[in-house]
This record gives sequence, C-alpha cells and structure tokens, in this order.
Amino acid sequence: MKTIITKADLKYCYPIHQEEESFLRSIYIEGDRSWLSLPDEAEIEDATGCAYHMVESLEDLKQISTIVREGKELVYKDITQQALEFDDVRWSKSGDHLIIFSGETNSGGPVWYIPRKIVAEVPTVFQSLEATQLYWSRLT
Repeated sequence: MKTIITKADLKYCYPIHQEEESFLRSIYIEGDRSWLSLPDEAEIEDATGCAYHMVESLEDLKQISTIVREGKELVYKDITQQALEFDDVRWSKSGDHLIIFSGETNSGGPVWYIPRKIVAEVPTVFQSLEATQLYWSRLT
C-alpha cells in the first residue's frame, strides 16, 4: 500500500491528486497560508487530518479495518472478512477508484483509494459501499 505523506507525494499519485486537489485548496487556509503556498515537504496529515493511502494489492485490503460488535464483544475486522460501514464510501469522480473514509477522530482519519479492478475481486469491498449507504440512509 502506498501512503501519501507529503504534498509532493500527492502530486505524483495522480488518482488521489486529481480527486483531492480542489478540495484541499478549498479547505486549507491557515492564517495567510493557502494549500498552494505550502512547501512540497508539508505533511498532508498535519494539514488535513487525513492520511491518504493507495491500495495496490489484495493483501493491502487487510489493512482496512474497523471495530464491529460480535455478540457482546467488540472486535477488529478487515474489509476482506466482511462488509463494513464507514463514514463515507463512494466512487471517485472518474469511477476508477472506490474511496473509503474512516473518521476516527474529530480531526479526520484514513482515506483509502481502491482501484476498481481490486474492488471487483473482493465482494465485501463493494458490499461495504452498499452497507455504508444503507447505514446513512437510515439516519436521514
């Protein structure tokens, strides 16, 4: 799994850059500094609260996990074991990647980009999109 640490890393990871650049420009203003004025070595997570990851293999999916209730127990499950509910799961604007966001703190959390070909190989990944949509539709 490729982790995007700096602004420079983001520039070289086109799928994430394409999707997030305008969002980052719109949200990141600190004092008189904008996203564009940040140096290339600026850490993305410090600026946004989110850690961005590009899934590159089926094995990488095992790193996408959350806590679920099994009976009276709370246990960690990864996305290959069962469909999971997250704060946001959606297709990228291009439709080439499934994006999963897990808001683990008030300041953000991890964001995973999963290529469509990997989504197609593991049913629980696509089912997580459906489970998340169902969860949020019940709240509105």
